[in-house]
Amino acid sequence: MIKKTILAVIALIVIGAGGYWIYQSKTPAGNVFDLAHVIVCTPEQRNADACYEIYDPVCAKMNIQCIQEPCDPIYQTFSNDCEACKNPLTGSYIRGECANSK
Repeated sequence: MIKKTILAVIALIVIGAGGYWIYQSKTPAGNVFDLAHVIVCTPEQRNADACYEIYDPVCAKMNIQCIQEPCDPIYQTFSNDCEACKNPLTGSYIRGECANSK
C-alpha cells in the first residue's frame, strides 16, 4: 500500500512538472511567455491607420518562415502594442521589454 502511495505521489509530481513546462514557453532571452499573460493581436490592431506615441513597451513573438528545423521564434521589443501588431509578423505579445533589449 505504501509503495502504491509513493508511486502515485511521484506520478503527480512528474505530471505537474510536465504541465508547468508546457504551460510556460521561455524565450531564449529569458522572458517567460506565460499563457495567462499572452495577448494575441486583433484585426482592429492590425488594421490601425496610425499608432499612438506613448511608450509602453511590449515583447512580441514574431512568426518566422522556417527553412530548416529547429526554428526558434524571434522576440522583439516594440514601443507599444499598436506598433507591434501593425507588423504582419507579430503573432502575440506580453507587456514589458524583451529581456535581451537594452
